[in-house]
Amino acid sequence: MEKTRIYYIVSVILAVILLSDGSAFALRCGNRLVCVGDTKSKMLHLCGEPDNVEIWHEELISAYSYRPYRSDWEYRQHLDPVLLKELITIEKWEFNYGPSRFVRFLIFENGILKRIISGDYGY
Repeated sequence: MEKTRIYYIVSVILAVILLSDGSAFALRCGNRLVCVGDTKSKMLHLCGEPDNVEIWHEELISAYSYRPYRSDWEYRQHLDPVLLKELITIEKWEFNYGPSRFVRFLIFENGILKRIISGDYGY
């Protein structure tokens, strides 16, 4: 009995922690749903124009250690990483639904929805 109660309390605490970051995986526009991974064009079609848009560019640098022109022996001997640079366009869209609903922020990377963040109540 006591063990069950402890598991229940721990699971409730974990649920509160996991759900408290303010991000979501989907946004409802009327009776339609927009999910992480959707495109900007789908978002515009389903939800209309955002109230505010911020656009900036970031350089993503990642290490890639495979060089296809080398043989397997050379590859094992020289594992120097190759740095890849990619320019990413990031857009932050704001949807303000008024004082009775939360403001939603949508983060796009190269036109693909990556995050949906809930803000405070709108104005």
